[in-house]
Amino acid sequence: MPPTDSCTDPYSGQDSPCNPQPGKIDSLSAITAVSGGESHSLALRDDGEVFAWGENQSGEVGDGTITPRPAPVQVEGIAGVAAVGAGAFYSLALTSDGTVWNWGRSIRIGVPSGRVPTQISGLVLVAPGGISRPAVAAGDFHALALKSDGTVWAWGNNSLGQLGTGSINGPVVGIVQVVDPADPSGYLSGVKAIAAGNTFSMALKHDGSVWAWGDNSRGELGRGTHCTVPGIEWCGDGTPTRIDGLDSIVGIDAGFIHAAAVDSDGRVWMWGWNEFGQLGSVPMQAECHCVPTPTLLDEFSGVAAVSVGTAHSLALKQDGTVWGWGNNSVGQIGPDLGTAWPTPRQIPGLQGIKTIWAGNGHSLASTLSVPDVTPPNALQVSNPTTSSLTLGWNDNSDNETGFRIERQTEGSSTWVHVKNTAANATSWTNVGLTADTTYTYRVRAFNADGATAWSNQASNTTLSPPSVPTDVSVINPTPSSLTVTWTDASDDETGFRIERQTQGSGTWLHVKNTNPNETSWTNFALAADTTYTFRVRAFNTVGASVWTPEASNSTLAPPATPTNVSVINPTASSLTVTWTDASDDETGFRIERQTEGSSTWLHVKNVAANETSWTNFTLASDTTYTFRVRAFNAGGASAWADAASNTTLP
Repeated sequence: MPPTDSCTDPYSGQDSPCNPQPGKIDSLSAITAVSGGESHSLALRDDGEVFAWGENQSGEVGDGTITPRPAPVQVEGIAGVAAVGAGAFYSLALTSDGTVWNWGRSIRIGVPSGRVPTQISGLVLVAPGGISRPAVAAGDFHALALKSDGTVWAWGNNSLGQLGTGSINGPVVGIVQVVDPADPSGYLSGVKAIAAGNTFSMALKHDGSVWAWGDNSRGELGRGTHCTVPGIEWCGDGTPTRIDGLDSIVGIDAGFIHAAAVDSDGRVWMWGWNEFGQLGSVPMQAECHCVPTPTLLDEFSGVAAVSVGTAHSLALKQDGTVWGWGNNSVGQIGPDLGTAWPTPRQIPGLQGIKTIWAGNGHSLASTLSVPDVTPPNALQVSNPTTSSLTLGWNDNSDNETGFRIERQTEGSSTWVHVKNTAANATSWTNVGLTADTTYTYRVRAFNADGATAWSNQASNTTLSPPSVPTDVSVINPTPSSLTVTWTDASDDETGFRIERQTQGSGTWLHVKNTNPNETSWTNFALAADTTYTFRVRAFNTVGASVWTPEASNSTLAPPATPTNVSVINPTASSLTVTWTDASDDETGFRIERQTEGSSTWLHVKNVAANETSWTNFTLASDTTYTFRVRAFNAGGASAWADAASNTTLP
C-alpha cells in the first residue's frame, strides 16, 4: 500500500511517508489475525501461513534477510500457525501443536538472534486438562505465553518485574512461570487471556478479573498509584496483583504504557499514560500525564474488542466498525493528521471488521466472514501402505480456493496442518508416514472470505513391513568379488534388496534382489583393492523393512610392478633376465618372451617370491629376444614391467 501523505513524527521531528486513510493490502486475503510491532507487522492467514512486512533491521520479517519489506512476504519454515505476536524487533508464532517459534532480535540470554523462525525449546502450550486457548503476547523486550492449563510463562527482560517472578532484575535466563503467592500452587492460574506492554504485563482470568505486574511509572498497573516523581523515572512490581474495580471483563490489551479492558456490557475501561488523550477525555494527574485507576470511557458502548498502541487506542464495535482516539501524528487513527483526538471517533472506510491491532504508529484491521462455501463431506482414508494413506472427499461447492487438511497422530490430541490443496481437489495422498500407526484426518474448504466447518473425521492405519535382517557381514574377499551374508529375521518377506556403495562415492546402487529365505549373495566383477559397503532390507507386497546397519570389506590387491628389467650376459645359447623386486607380498614372478620376427608373447617361467633374475638357456644363436616380467599373488597380477631385449652371440 503506497504512502499518500507526509507526516511529522512527534518524537524525532522528522518527516516520513504515511497513510491517514485505511487502505486494503491487495496481496493478503483470508486473514484471521494481525499484530504490529515497533516498525513491522504480521498477518496470519486462515490456512496457518504467516506474512510479514515493514522494517527488518533484526530479521523480524522472517524471510532470512535484514532488508526492509514494504509489501507482505511469506514467512518461510513454519506452518500450521494459530496465533502471532509482534514485539519491538522480533516476532512470535504459536502453532496448532502448541509449539512456540520466534525470529528477529533475541530477548533471551544466550540465545542468538535469527532471521528465520526457530522453535523455542522446551515450551509447549498444549497441556493435559486444558481450560484455556493457548496464546502468545509480545512486549517490547519480553514475552508471555499462556498454556492450555491456564498457567502463564514468560521470558526476556525483567528490569521492572514484567516477567512476574516476584522480583525485579535484568534479563532472565530461560523461561519462567509467572507467580501468585496467594494461589495454593504458588503460581498464577485460571488465566484466559494475556497481554504484554512495553515493560508491563496483564492477565485476564476466567472469572473476569484482571491482574497486572511490571512497570508502574505511569500507573499502568491500575493500582491508583504511580512513581513519576523527581529522581524516580521508572518503578515496578514483579508480583501479579488484581486490579480493583474491574469485574466481568471479557477482553484486555496492553500498549506502550497504557492499558484497556472491555467488560461484558461492551464498555471500555482505560488507565495509564494519557498525554495524547489515548485514555479519552478524563482528568489526569499532571506530574505523570496519567490516570492510574481504571476509568470508564464515557458514552461509548457496544464494543467487542480493544487494542492499544504507543499513544493511540482502537475499539472494534459489535457492528464491525472501528473507532480510534489519542495521537494521530502519522494518521494512525485516520484523517486530520497531527491532531490528538481524546474522544473516540469512527475511522472512515472500515466496515465488517473482525480483527484490529494498534501498533507503534500504525493500525491494522482485517475482515474474515463465514464464506459462502459448502463444507466437504464423506471423507474416507484408504489405500494404506507402510508410509502413506490416501484421502478422498466430496467437493460440495464450486467457489472454494482450496481445501485445508489437518492430521492427528495416534496417541496425540493435537491437530497438525499438513496440506492445502488446490480448488476442485477430491483426494490427496499423505506420504512419509510411520508404519503401523493410526492417523485421523479432517478437511475443510476455504476461499478469500474464510473457511467452512470441518468435514467428518476419518482414520486408517499404515501397514507393517517385514522385520529388518540382522548380522550383516561382508566376507571371502578376492580381487574381484565379495560375499554378503545376513540373518533372516522374518518369515513373510518376498525377498531381500541389496544395495552397494563404492569407496569415495555417496551414492547407493541397487545391485541385487534375492529370493526369500536366502542369507548370502556373492557380488562378482568388482574392482581390485577397493572398499565396498553393503546394506540389506527385506521386502514384501506391503513394503520394505528399514535398512540393516552397513557392513564393508575390501577386495584384494595385486603386488606392485617390478622395475629396472634388463637382459644381460649373452652367450650363443642363453640370456639372463634381471629386475628389481618392488613389492613384499608377491607369490612369484611371471616371465614372458618374444622372439625376433614374432609378435607373440610366450610364457617361459614362473619364479619364486623375492627372486630377481633368471637365465633362459637353449636359445638360438645370433637371435634377438625380448622379455617382460610381472609380479603376482592371490590378489592378482601387477602390470607388466617395461620390456627389455638382447641378442645371443653368433
